[in-house]
Amino acid sequence: MIAASLAGRRLAEGESFYWVYMVLSMVGRGEAERWKTGAAVLGAIAAVVTVALGLWQLKEANALQEEENQLQQAQFDSHLNEVMMGIDRHFVSHPKLRPFFYSPRGRSLPLREPLRAQALGTAEMIVDFASDVSAYAQKHRMGSHSSAQWAGIIRGYFVESPAVRFVWRSFRDVYDEPTACILGAPYNEKDFSRWQWRTNAPVANWPKDCD
Repeated sequence: MIAASLAGRRLAEGESFYWVYMVLSMVGRGEAERWKTGAAVLGAIAAVVTVALGLWQLKEANALQEEENQLQQAQFDSHLNEVMMGIDRHFVSHPKLRPFFYSPRGRSLPLREPLRAQALGTAEMIVDFASDVSAYAQKHRMGSHSSAQWAGIIRGYFVESPAVRFVWRSFRDVYDEPTACILGAPYNEKDFSRWQWRTNAPVANWPKDCD
């Protein structure tokens, strides 16, 4: 009888331990699930923060690049303006050259020296200036508006000056096609062979923007 009672007590205690173990296991699984969920939420938050930080850094980099581009453009414009003012001062110092560069019909080349050499040297300087502008435009360091603006200025010399056109006829092979665009000059063999430098006919067909 006593033995049976002891056996019953042990059985009851064993069942109690079993249910306590089951309850603790369930609590442990619940905690684990909560940790997994928390870790997943934290991972998602970290991913969102990383993406947001990356977008912000990209925006800042683009803003800095735009600021640098604007500063660079201002420097290029300043350089080209200095060259343009140098050309203006050159004509002030040599007023006899003006009729060969600033005339609706453009006087032909001077025949006597040293005026002829001065006129051709000045014309070559203007063509080189067009080459500088085209180099800036090709490297995408110049906006389309600025490129069109400078092309409009330089093409005026080409239209009005037989001296500039004569230099282009003589040294076209030294320059590239974008320079021809800035000048508004013929470049390919077909157009060049038909072109008359004295009258600038036929006029080359170039877009306003040579970028």
